[in-house]
Amino acid sequence: MTAPLHFFDANGPVGHSKRNDSDFPDCRALLRHMDRLGIARSLVWNVQGRDHYPALGNLRILAEVEALDTEHRRLVPSLVVAATMLYENRAMDELVEAFRAKRVRAIRAFPSTLRCQLRHLEPVIEKIEAYRPVILIDTRELGDDRDILALAQKFPHLPIVCLHGMWPTLFNFSLLDVMRRCRNVLIDNSVLHTNGTLETIVREFGPDRVVFGTQFKAHNGASMAHLLRSKIDETTRETIAHGTLERLLGLTPSASARPLPKLRPTQGSKLWADFLAGRAVGAEILDAHGHLGSEGIWVIPGRDIAEQAPALVKRMDEFGIRTTIASGIDALFAHTLEGNRKLEKQASKYGDRIRGYFTFNPFYADDLVPRFDSFFSRPFFVGFKTLCDYWQVPVTDDRFHVMYQYAHDRRLPILIHTWDGPWDSPALLKDIVKQYPDAFFLLGHAGGGDGGRRQAVELARENPNVFLEFCGSFCSRIPWEQTFREVGPDQIVFGTDTTGHDAGWELGRYLSLDLPASMIRPALGANMRRILAARR
Repeated sequence: MTAPLHFFDANGPVGHSKRNDSDFPDCRALLRHMDRLGIARSLVWNVQGRDHYPALGNLRILAEVEALDTEHRRLVPSLVVAATMLYENRAMDELVEAFRAKRVRAIRAFPSTLRCQLRHLEPVIEKIEAYRPVILIDTRELGDDRDILALAQKFPHLPIVCLHGMWPTLFNFSLLDVMRRCRNVLIDNSVLHTNGTLETIVREFGPDRVVFGTQFKAHNGASMAHLLRSKIDETTRETIAHGTLERLLGLTPSASARPLPKLRPTQGSKLWADFLAGRAVGAEILDAHGHLGSEGIWVIPGRDIAEQAPALVKRMDEFGIRTTIASGIDALFAHTLEGNRKLEKQASKYGDRIRGYFTFNPFYADDLVPRFDSFFSRPFFVGFKTLCDYWQVPVTDDRFHVMYQYAHDRRLPILIHTWDGPWDSPALLKDIVKQYPDAFFLLGHAGGGDGGRRQAVELARENPNVFLEFCGSFCSRIPWEQTFREVGPDQIVFGTDTTGHDAGWELGRYLSLDLPASMIRPALGANMRRILAARR
């Protein structure tokens, strides 16, 4: 980076929800979070406007922003709209007046929570259409793409920003198809965590169709890191970071405005400050969760392992990652024995830079078990990998016990995809991890959602051979700062889920944790090295 980016966040939720789990109870809490990460501006809204009563929440956010000191006028208010406002006393008058007085320039829609379709908002939008409002829509609240397509075609001159779109929303929903049909539709990068997706969108639609955004507080600096380290030019980076959103809202560009208050990204870990500045983090990084191969349900750069592996090593060098341990997509989703052979043949040439997990799919147990000794007599494979959610077979299936026993006898790690549900939730492993104490159980994605995270924490606290693996855990709103305090830094390992996930998105999310460097450094590599060294 030639100069620090001025990040303008399209999503700043403020206020209390009905569950009392709000990330930012007030504007000053949000400002402290922005200062810690290095975010210059935020387009804010009141959570009560979504969860309780739009008109009341809107009045609250306007009053709270206006009450801030001048130096903190980095928060730009936006208002929640609902179809019911058409029939409420004063609601529409207040909305129109806010735009007329130039107090706001944007509205937000939450159709599922407020129990309406987007088409029901058309009369509301028509009342303020002359002010050219920016329309922001939480795509998690949409069932499919028909409603948003109709709205974009109804108001082709109004910008519509789709927030929080991710795989599979982008490809299978499909937001990308909506963007292709309607030039007034944009997206944010808050959860564009898949590898190469931002670059693809910029290439196909241009940089002015993407704005910077965050989602949960627990994501910390993930989307910032994603933008900083994506393979795009500096002009494109600036456009996405703040330029497009400022242009749509008619605001003075951050870069030419009066100096912003001094940001404080070093309040937490020094590792985050180093990452922002493009410096090495000063610790060995070992990626404990990687993949190589192609998959049809999302777009992965590179057609096959032979093409992906050298690109992976190059990307590892950019982030200072010494070793990635990968499983083969072919082994996970096709003939397992052939897939394991293919992975070893094409990736073992990279030595310690790429190591492998031997995929054990119990439906191919007869082919796999007799060959354990042969595969593990060579240095490439260092442990096992399972993917029970996709295979729809529980981790308690009797056919897995031969794998558990082998890992126990040889002190090998087993990377288990864990998620809330009937196949591989951490609670299912309660008896298994005790039965095989010399095997190392790596809980991939740390259990997935909130329920899975709680189970993962409980399992790790009771069993020293259980480790929480980081990547893909962003579906949980439970802060990792809390998880570190509950589990301790020695039972956590770092992973990125590359080449499916963007390594910068996951690494930035980890390095920006509000914890001292001494606490988060062991999981970057030392913990996994200790596991690998225990092999016998």
